[in-house]
Amino acid sequence: MRGWRARLGAVVPSSNTSVEGEFGAYAPDGVSVHAARMPLESVTPTALDEMAEAAVDRAESLSHAAVDAVAYACTTGSLLHGPGFDRELEADIAEAAGVPAVATALSVKRALRALDAERLIVATPYAEEFDRREADYLDAAGFEVLNVDGLGLEADRGVPVVTSNGATLWDALRRAGVSTASVPGRLGGER
Repeated sequence: MRGWRARLGAVVPSSNTSVEGEFGAYAPDGVSVHAARMPLESVTPTALDEMAEAAVDRAESLSHAAVDAVAYACTTGSLLHGPGFDRELEADIAEAAGVPAVATALSVKRALRALDAERLIVATPYAEEFDRREADYLDAAGFEVLNVDGLGLEADRGVPVVTSNGATLWDALRRAGVSTASVPGRLGGER
């Protein structure tokens, strides 16, 4: 039976095809995932701003499902305007849903800090403009960004890997007071 321990809400870009599958696969037994979609067809600063505005309405609708926490599951959308925007987004979503909220950019920072990471190599699916924004965001958070590149890192580097979806699920489970042991990698089991 799903949902007897916790219900997680996820506010997801409409073009995203990975969040629900990954959250559902890695959420522990008894945790159900409920998604609400925000319109996003093309990744531009204007479209991401419009999506962030829609997130508050979507978070409020997730409160009807009595979720225990809500995740804003979009990396670029949560770091678009740099440090501070991420916290405002979390606060706005938490207020609308009436439960704790997480935003992917802050979830990634929290996960990296939980792993005592200092130096990073970042792989993204994004255009160069957004790669620069992500590097600047992480740099402002005190991490040394050694390189930002498109996808293609296939070899096992022997270092922790933090994915946006993994960090967001880990952070949302923590906020909902549920064990993170089901999250793959070194973050699994963090409290």
